[in-house]
Amino acid sequence: MLECNEKNLWKLCGLAPELIYLKVWLRHSSRFNNYPIATLVRSTQPTQLIELYIKVTGSQSFTDISLLINHFQGSLKRITLDLEQNLLTDGRTLETLLAPCTFLEDVSFISEFSKKQINISNLVRSFQSQWWLDAQRPPVLLHETDFDRILAMSIPCSFSNTLKNVQFSSDLNSWHLNRGTFESLINGSIKTKMIYLSGKQPITLDFLRFVGRIFHSRKLTLACRRWGLMFEQEFFKQVRLSHRILLSNENMFYSLQIDQLWKQYYPI
Repeated sequence: MLECNEKNLWKLCGLAPELIYLKVWLRHSSRFNNYPIATLVRSTQPTQLIELYIKVTGSQSFTDISLLINHFQGSLKRITLDLEQNLLTDGRTLETLLAPCTFLEDVSFISEFSKKQINISNLVRSFQSQWWLDAQRPPVLLHETDFDRILAMSIPCSFSNTLKNVQFSSDLNSWHLNRGTFESLINGSIKTKMIYLSGKQPITLDFLRFVGRIFHSRKLTLACRRWGLMFEQEFFKQVRLSHRILLSNENMFYSLQIDQLWKQYYPI
């Protein structure tokens, strides 16, 4: 259904008691508060929903997300949250939402929000509670972009559409894990076809190795404005070893220069 308010959603769930998968797109609407949602939740029969996918856009709060999850918490095994920008996502908030789901086996989420008034160390610690460090929970990656934004996501991450407009930083100090090390992550933890890098930090060989390990796609493009390398030959040698990565550049002249260097060192 393209349009469905809360009242009709609960009616629909009541008419489909054997429903096991539900994908909901929560959008900001003046109609959201027109119905006594809590009463509707209590009056409808619980379904056997196993998987719930919630996409949030607009000025939505966690209230509606919580109502959905609480309604199905007795049967849910998999929850996916694709959260809109500016919806602050810390570990304690998500744990409060998800912990009541006693049968939960798989959690996936992604969110991007403003870095203002956020202490990154405290944010990382919020994902280091006993609940998050349980073997059933996914590792959580927190990335500080060069545009005062924080990207929070579970690993492995397959939210390619959400990631396509993210401006990543090549500064390895801006990448944080709630547990383990980046070396312990499985190859291809983040699936996206394009990696856009801002111009504030130059690319280093260490970052190139990092990209080759945790990003994955059949054809991966790395787009940036600054290489920051003194020895282009060594750079292209590393690129060639990471054969999944193609290089592009937003500056046309420099892109031509890079292409000429590639042919010079590795002629076809």
